[in-house]
Amino acid sequence: MEKKTNWNSEFQIVILAGGTGKQLHRIISLQEIEQHQQLHENTTFTSSSLLLPTPTPTPTPISTSTSTSTSTSISTPTPIPTPNSSSTPNSTSTSNSSSPSSSCLETSSLLTKSLLPILNRPLLSYQLQFCENVGFSEIIITTNPIAAPYITNYLNESWPHLPTKVLVCPSNIGSAQVLFRIKNHITTDFIVMSGDLIIKQDFLRHMADLHQNQHSMLTLLLSTNLNPTGQPNTSNINQTSTFAGLDREKIVFYADNTDDNGTLKNLVIPKYILTRHQNLSFHNNLADSHFYMFSKRIFTLLENENQKEIHNIQKDLISLIVKKQFQKIKSPIQPQPENSLDYSQSSKQVLTPELVFKMSRSFQSASREKAVHQNTFSCYAYILENIPCYRVNNIQSYVSANREGARGKLGYLPNEPANKSTYIATNALIGNKVQIGTECIIGTGTVIGDNSIIKKSIIGNHCKIGNAVKITNSIIMNYVTIEEGSIIQDSILSNYCLIESKLVKDKQVGFKETL
Repeated sequence: MEKKTNWNSEFQIVILAGGTGKQLHRIISLQEIEQHQQLHENTTFTSSSLLLPTPTPTPTPISTSTSTSTSTSISTPTPIPTPNSSSTPNSTSTSNSSSPSSSCLETSSLLTKSLLPILNRPLLSYQLQFCENVGFSEIIITTNPIAAPYITNYLNESWPHLPTKVLVCPSNIGSAQVLFRIKNHITTDFIVMSGDLIIKQDFLRHMADLHQNQHSMLTLLLSTNLNPTGQPNTSNINQTSTFAGLDREKIVFYADNTDDNGTLKNLVIPKYILTRHQNLSFHNNLADSHFYMFSKRIFTLLENENQKEIHNIQKDLISLIVKKQFQKIKSPIQPQPENSLDYSQSSKQVLTPELVFKMSRSFQSASREKAVHQNTFSCYAYILENIPCYRVNNIQSYVSANREGARGKLGYLPNEPANKSTYIATNALIGNKVQIGTECIIGTGTVIGDNSIIKKSIIGNHCKIGNAVKITNSIIMNYVTIEEGSIIQDSILSNYCLIESKLVKDKQVGFKETL
């Protein structure tokens, strides 16, 4: 009988929310990030989070707590300015603290992509809603020291009921290194979810059953429908860099088939893989969704490995585990217990019901131990088909997630109330003769002047849009001011932009920029 998963006791979940969004630098001001990094060199902060030690001879912990408990400070450092204390333009504007895009997010998008707005909701809110829908008893969120105060404040304001724990790691280490840093907080099998992933939880039960029934060390979520755009792909260009060899559900070969420049490279497949696996199939259309299930045994089994060389989950750790499956593991022969049965002599014994029962029980126990031993290093894949999932890791995927979400294809809805295929906040002020088309979102506190036209666009919170403004196929973030008569087409305007130009087309305007 197959085992069913109990989420509360059998899985923890780790959300990797430490990315600064370098591929989104056009809408996340790198200059502002550098200023905060310089500030952080001389100051630290005290918050409801744990600063994990950096690789120095004398690491110093900062504080420990969860969002549902009080902070226990170990040291008393100088606090970094909180998001609410920083000076920002339009400081007289009031923010809606009950909205996920509340006061702590006004300046946060320059620090981490986890708080960039998707449908006027922070990206992190989609992973948190995923966790809430499943019902995890503990949610670990890892992030970098710069973003930690913003994420902590956001959790306290918008998700105080969730059992979250924020763990702070250096910003210059890879995802696998993050796992090694937080291993003392892992007590069960665990899930690792990228902080830029948007996906519904419908697949999770089946994936967890596969993971546990196969005694898998690592189970990957591979998708045939990552970052769909709603448009057919007419090119022959491969959309993923993952090349996977599968024997049914088991991964026996895994490689990145592109170099650093994105050029396809030659791959060498060992002969023993071809000879051992008769049901082998190779795939170059399966994308790594950056959603993984790990056995808690992984930290013990990797103790003898050079962990300093294992930086990234996708590029290093997965390949290592896949290769380890083919290494012979020597185990000492255990002495037979005195009360064990000698099956070679069983024919000379009378097969009483009691003896048959003991033989069966011993056989089942030995079979289970053999199965676990044979799968000490094992890697499986759950294939996600016909279910969209999004990784918001560049400008193209950011635009795609917003546009598909406005079309109702994201799996999650905006916070604004729906009016057919348009979402308009109840306290938005709409002027006379304003035309708002389908697939539009108008955020809370936004003012739109008379005779303006909004088509297939997302307008953030507390924006001021003048009279006779035309916005088409664009994403407008929070506290943006657009003056009268301006035309915005196919553009992204970051927080606190001021648009004085008459035409903004195919542009990404950065934080606080003026055009």
